Amino acid sequence: MLTLTLHASAADKKLLLPATLKKISAHLSKHLKLEKKSYEASLAFVSPAAVQTLNHDFRGKKKPTNVLSFPQFTPAELKKLKPTKNETVYLGDIILCKKIIVSETLKLKKPLNHHLIHLVVHGTLHLLGYDHMGNAESRRMETLEKRILAGLGISDPYIIELPKIRTKKK
Repeated sequence: MLTLTLHASAADKKLLLPATLKKISAHLSKHLKLEKKSYEASLAFVSPAAVQTLNHDFRGKKKPTNVLSFPQFTPAELKKLKPTKNETVYLGDIILCKKIIVSETLKLKKPLNHHLIHLVVHGTLHLLGYDHMGNAESRRMETLEKRILAGLGISDPYIIELPKIRTKKK
C-alpha cells in the first residue's frame, strides 16, 4: 500500500486533506498493484522561487514549474527491489508549487482539487519510474494518468476546453 504524506502548513494542508491523500493512495495502490508491499512518498508545497531553484539545480531549467519529483530509485533499481512484508520502501519526494498551480487552474478553468490530484498522481508516477521524455513514454504515462484519474472521478487533464464563442442571432 502506498502512503502519501504531506508536509505543509495548516493552510496548505486544507488543499490536500488527509482523506483526499488516502483516496489517491488507495487508488494508486490498487491500479499499480502496490497493495501487497508498503511504499511511502512525501509531498511539500514550496514557493515559486524555491521550485525555480530546484528546477535549475536538478533539471537545468531556468523557470519555475508546478511539480517536481525526486525519486529515491532509478527505474532499474525499482525493478530489482524485493521489499519484505514488514519493510517500507521510501519512493521519494514530490514538490508542488501552490502559486503556479492556482494560476494554472484559473487559466485552464479547472477545479483546483482536480489539478492538484492530477499533479500528485503525475509526481507519484515519476517516483515509480514513469517518464514522458519520448513520444512512446509520454503516451504510456498520459494513458495511465487518464485511467487513474478517471477512477477518481476526474476528467482527462490533457483536454483544454476552449472558451465558447457567442455569435449574434440574426
